[in-house]
Amino acid sequence: MNGPAITVTALASLSLLFFTKIHSRGRALRKRGVRVSAICVNKAKGPSGTVNLMVRHTSPDGMELHFDLGPFRYPPADIGDTVTVIYDPRDPRNAETPDQMTKGRLSLSFMAASAAVAVFSLALALLSS
Repeated sequence: MNGPAITVTALASLSLLFFTKIHSRGRALRKRGVRVSAICVNKAKGPSGTVNLMVRHTSPDGMELHFDLGPFRYPPADIGDTVTVIYDPRDPRNAETPDQMTKGRLSLSFMAASAAVAVFSLALALLSS
């Protein structure tokens, strides 16, 4: 088998897994996401100057949920402010603000490109052996 073709196949396959994960997280939010208001309880500055927010929401049944949001170049809230959050009830760690939500077209495009490169390079590797 051809070494570079196998390397490209492996990298394209890893890329496909990465973009599939991104797409499935966004799809879960678009399909079953719950929109709630949450209070910003903490801000943390990242190494590149971005800001992450920790927000808290108490559901009507008294369950308290904490969400880590970001990174933001310009955070949508300060400590004590209310923030709208969309979260996946099956995986509350999967949460974003409505401004962060996407339609998933870009990740789907990258998934298709990664799959095409993986299949093409695998075919080249198999044909050259």
